[in-house]
Amino acid sequence: MSLNGDNLLLEIRIDGSNPRLLEGLEIWLQLGLLSDAQVRELSRNSLICPWQTPVVAPISQPQPAKSPLTLPQSAEPVPFWESISQSLKSGISVRWLLFLGVFMVVVSSGLLVASKWKDFPATGQYLVLFSYTLIFWLVSRWTKQKPNLTLTAQTLGIVTLLLIPINFWAMDGFKLWTESWGWVTMIIATVILTLIIQGAGLFSSVPLLLVCYLQWGWYWDKLPLFAVYLGTLATVADTVYRAQKENSQKSLQLSQTSTFISLYGLLILFGRGILTGRVEIPQLGLAIGLFGWLLTWLSHQDKNAHPLRAKLGAGIMFLGWLVSVGEFPLQAIAVSGLVLLWLRDHLLQRWQSLDLALIFGIGLQTFYLTGTVIPYPWRQTVINILLQLTQLQYYSNALLGIIWFPYLLGMLWVTGWLYRQKKRLLAQFGDKLALGFGIVLTLLAIENSAVLALNLLFSTITLGYEPQRRRGRRGEKGRVYLTHIYGLLTIAAFIDWQFPGLSFNNWIIIILTLMVGEWIGANLGKFSGSLPIYQRSAWHIGLFLAGLSYILLLEQYEVITQNYSLWSLVWFLTPLSLTIIAGIGRNGVLPAHLSIIALVLAQVFTITQPGIRLIGLGLATILMLFNTRSS
Repeated sequence: MSLNGDNLLLEIRIDGSNPRLLEGLEIWLQLGLLSDAQVRELSRNSLICPWQTPVVAPISQPQPAKSPLTLPQSAEPVPFWESISQSLKSGISVRWLLFLGVFMVVVSSGLLVASKWKDFPATGQYLVLFSYTLIFWLVSRWTKQKPNLTLTAQTLGIVTLLLIPINFWAMDGFKLWTESWGWVTMIIATVILTLIIQGAGLFSSVPLLLVCYLQWGWYWDKLPLFAVYLGTLATVADTVYRAQKENSQKSLQLSQTSTFISLYGLLILFGRGILTGRVEIPQLGLAIGLFGWLLTWLSHQDKNAHPLRAKLGAGIMFLGWLVSVGEFPLQAIAVSGLVLLWLRDHLLQRWQSLDLALIFGIGLQTFYLTGTVIPYPWRQTVINILLQLTQLQYYSNALLGIIWFPYLLGMLWVTGWLYRQKKRLLAQFGDKLALGFGIVLTLLAIENSAVLALNLLFSTITLGYEPQRRRGRRGEKGRVYLTHIYGLLTIAAFIDWQFPGLSFNNWIIIILTLMVGEWIGANLGKFSGSLPIYQRSAWHIGLFLAGLSYILLLEQYEVITQNYSLWSLVWFLTPLSLTIIAGIGRNGVLPAHLSIIALVLAQVFTITQPGIRLIGLGLATILMLFNTRSS
């Protein structure tokens, strides 16, 4: 044996035929003293039997006995019971069998004592539990010295650690301090149990001890809730800190054991608080959420973790939110933040649309809950300002069309970040979600003209900024057209807000005026190529407004022709505008053809009125002359 730096070179000579050789190699492999590659190399070099070459009998041999081949001797058959034992070891974990055996011992012994339990004083009752704990620990120490009982020693050591939090619960639950021997028992037991935890070599010995000590003093009313939260915070902080420092597989295995025992101790703290009724479940919402988040975080750190662990953690976080959202919205907001942290990690890892949709949905309810916890005077001040601005007499759900608008801006910021991360498809999905939410806000605001006008104004500004920021990307055309439409709706909403009750004739004039304004904007400037997208949208929307005004006039055809004869000529503004565009525009063929069609359609309003019909035909004749030249 020699020592070279940090490496220990150990040479061992053993008999290759020893039947316990493979068992010893397996134990060294579990302890990390040998790697899988080293075991394979050792087996390949030293544990492989050569294949015997067949021996062919000489042809000239006169003996009649035939022995053409000499086959290698087969291995001795494995006994039936030994084969069954090997199958059980490969299919069932020995450690879980040991746990089951220990559990049966404890339960059976407890049943024997139960008949005489009331005859014991509190100190005597606790000493039964403490004796079990001490016996398990002593046996684990003894078996640890036996090389062939390593797994048994580990199992009994874990069982001992699992019994320690229950010991501290029992000390406080039995109120040992009320008896003279109780104080002595508590001091001795506390020292021994503390030394056992420290001697176990766990990473999380400090938070485990803290969780154990927090089982004391629960006769004070406010201490149980404080104990649960302090234990939760300590366990989460220590687990995250230790998990980030893992470097080796051995360290990882030890850390997993420490994490399991720490979470178990925390569950004991939770269980006592809930089962004894000292803590109300809604008060534990944030603590439950932290526990669930820790499970999801550990699952995210361990690439080989079973997906069920993360789903279990998510379910526990939802439970924490559910129990607190009614009575303690601040805790529900904090749990929602933990869920968003978990979903963010999922999004950065998988880049799936489901994660983004969940982030937007949970973020929205968090935004809503945040509004409910704002102090009432502040909320009332904001609402009063909105009521004065919109001229409402009382609060209405229509105001949500404005109040929730900042969250829409947050959604657009997230999608913009996705574009910068080159996640185009996911960003487009986010745009669709944002658009849908924006439409919902507009539908909420439609109840009041003032709120609707402000909502449409904010939407138009937002949409107008987005195409500028994302120019050249896919979907720009649709956003430009949508911005244009929202702009027209904003103008109409402001007119309705400031001048409520306008007549039908006035709205026809407004629509035709907007039509003319769109066509003027579509023909401003000179361009060598095709029209820019903004001007193309103005041209098409102008055509839509022309068709809309014509349909509205048809619906009021009898009223117009019988009572307002001159209004029969109002739609001639459409072919007149098209004729002017055909004459001054750089491509007058299409406007001229459309003007001719519009002149024919306009005669519908004048055909039943002789005097007006003559004016309509005269206007059509004059405009036809100009259209003929343009086409």
